[in-house]
Amino acid sequence: IQSILGGLVGSRWALHQCFGNSELCTVMNAHIIGVVPATLSCVAVVISVWRNSNAPKYSQRLAQITAGLLICQILLGVATFKLHLQVEPLTVLHQTIGAALLGTLVVLTVSSLRLKNSQLASQE
Repeated sequence: IQSILGGLVGSRWALHQCFGNSELCTVMNAHIIGVVPATLSCVAVVISVWRNSNAPKYSQRLAQITAGLLICQILLGVATFKLHLQVEPLTVLHQTIGAALLGTLVVLTVSSLRLKNSQLASQE
C-alpha cells in the first residue's frame, strides 16, 4: 500500500499540488502516515533475521540490504519532501529505492517460506 501511495504521490506531484492549491493532500498525508508502519515492519523483519542464528547467510545478507535500502529510502523521502518534489532525479531515485526495498522484502519472505517448508518436510 505504501508503494502504491508513493507512486501516486510522485506521478501526480501530490506534494506540489497539496502545497500549491490544497489538492491531493489526502494522498500525500496517507503516504507520510504510512511511513511509520512500513518502517516498523521492515525493522522487525531485519531484527528477526539478525537474531535468528539459524538463518542462512543469504538471508542475513538480504536483511543487511533491506536495512541499507530502508535508511536510504527514509533519507531520500525527507529530502524529496523538503525540496517539494522539485528535484526530479531525487524523486525518481526515491521511487526506485522504494521498488528495490519492496523487491528485497519479497525475496526475503519467499526464501524464508521455502526454507521453513523444506525444514517441515525433512521432519516428516
